[in-house]
Amino acid sequence: MPDRNFTIRQTLLVALIVSLVCSIIVAGAAVLLEPLQQRNKQQAIREDILDVAGLLDPARSIEQSFENIETRLVDLASGDYVEGDANAFDARRAARDPQTSVAVPAELDIAQIDRRPKLAR
Repeated sequence: MPDRNFTIRQTLLVALIVSLVCSIIVAGAAVLLEPLQQRNKQQAIREDILDVAGLLDPARSIEQSFENIETRLVDLASGDYVEGDANAFDARRAARDPQTSVAVPAELDIAQIDRRPKLAR
């Protein structure tokens, strides 16, 4: 059996190459799986909504069951529905805008969110 003496340079080069290849694989997997993760997240939210509303039917798909659900915007102060595109509503963006949010009093702000949107989906 031949005696091979690997230099530190060779060892570090192999480690670097292996690290680069692995990082490329992990980054590629993250990019490729992101749409699937988003779809699964949306699916889980819809399933929770159907379950809470008592409309979850194991015989039907979530998409079929959710076709009967209409997403609307609600004014949190009055509880009334308001006009607007509920699918385009971004609660985080609305909470950052002083025009579309209200300050939460410090004694009630347990989660330390400072502001909450006036509307919700």
